[in-house]
Amino acid sequence: MSVLPGKKQLERKRYPKYEITFNITEQEHQNYHSLTPEQKKFLRMLVRLILQKPELLNYVETWYNFLLQKVFVDYICPACLAPFPHRRALVMHLRYEEHSTECKMCGRELSSTDGLLDHVCKKHNICVQ
Repeated sequence: MSVLPGKKQLERKRYPKYEITFNITEQEHQNYHSLTPEQKKFLRMLVRLILQKPELLNYVETWYNFLLQKVFVDYICPACLAPFPHRRALVMHLRYEEHSTECKMCGRELSSTDGLLDHVCKKHNICVQ
């Protein structure tokens, strides 16, 4: 397998029988090694989940927008993924805005907005307190 210029291939020390490799920059390699054990565990879990359920990639744009918004705002509506600068604005939005009952993360159709919020909290760990 060839490695792109400016990239390096991660060594497969722990699981040499598996054929998954990643081409990353030196900076990405350093960033990975600066993560806490919990962050590394989360990253491995995320990759494993996507490999186990590749249909999640059908929603790659939704996931990407969600993660991008979380970098810049603290509050996101779990029903429609709209960003909010303050918790109060999110609560008002949830109270008065009509939402679709389809989960933006997995496409599941639920019977009500309350059911959708409950589903998103339990299944996707995006909750509003």
